This record gives sequence, C-alpha cells and structure tokens, in this order.
Amino acid sequence: MLQPPAYDELGRGGRIAVLDALAFRTLATEGMRSLIATYRDVRGSLANDPDLALDAGLLEGLEAYSAILLGDAARFGPGCFGCDDVMRLVLQAAAEHSLDEYSALGAGVGRDTDGFFAILVFVYANEEDASRNVAVVEERWNVGVAMVSNQPWTEHFPQGEVWNDGTALMAKLRTDVPTIWPSMVFASDSLLWHT
Repeated sequence: MLQPPAYDELGRGGRIAVLDALAFRTLATEGMRSLIATYRDVRGSLANDPDLALDAGLLEGLEAYSAILLGDAARFGPGCFGCDDVMRLVLQAAAEHSLDEYSALGAGVGRDTDGFFAILVFVYANEEDASRNVAVVEERWNVGVAMVSNQPWTEHFPQGEVWNDGTALMAKLRTDVPTIWPSMVFASDSLLWHT
C-alpha cells in the first residue's frame, strides 16, 4: 500500500479509471471527469488542434513512451508569462541565437536497442521556418549550456540528430538520463527558447 501506481513519486494519490484498453490517472476529480467526457466525445479533444495532433503523431512515430504536448509556446519566449526580470533579460540576450517562434512543442522520451533518447518536436507555421531552424537547434545543442544543470547540452545528449519534415522540426537526442526531458520543459530551459 502507499506505493505506485496509486501514489506518484511525490506521494500524491489521485483518481484512476480503467476503460476498455485504456487507463486514465488524474490528481483531481474534475480532471478525471474531463478525461472521461473527452473519451466519450462529449467535449473537445487536443486531437482537434492540428498542431498538437501533428506533435502527438510524430512523437508516436518516433516511439515515445511518455510525452508532454504544449500548444502555447509563449512560455519559451521573451514575453513569457511568469518570467522574472532576470529571465526576460537572459531570453532577450539570447534572441540572436533563438529559434523562430513556433506554435506547438512536443517533448518526450523513448528507448530502443541503443538506449534512451529524448525527443523534441517543434511545429512551425510553414516548412521554410522549420527548415531554417534545424541549424539553430543543432548549434544550441552543440555549444549551448543547460540552465538547470549549468552543463553543456552535449553532456546530457552526446549523440543525436535534428531534421525537419514539413512544418515540424524534430530532434532525437541520445541520453543516459531518461528523466531530463520533463525538467527541460518545466524549467523552460535554453534549448527551447524562441524569439
């Protein structure tokens, strides 16, 4: 008792529903009601957003087993909500080496015979923006420093590849620390900054 999966790593319980071949878990009753209503097609789904649907499909195609989808990428730009003045200055100073603004972000983790990998999927308004920003992600990854750890990104991700397909820019980055990707997203770390 008092162990996962009923309790998470922070000791929080939650609501669990098993429907057909799916299991839902939320922290609060209202969230569970929302999930069940979406499952029954009573309310809209994230799949109705074409950018998030693209993110989700690409993450699935890259075999992510856990992921986060964000349809509002403003938190990674200079006008980010909740940023303090120091963070705004850092973002503005990095603007010349920033990604162009993207509309959605998918981040996740997968594992194959070679080990763990983090996945980033940026959705742009057009293919030209996605293509142009491949070099920016590669440069950041190769010479940038993670704010959370103060270590070069290449220490976290020693190998990987970055490419675009249509309006999506994707990065598949090898790692020995499969839990790094959510901290990148929640900390709005430098690999994700845009203008």
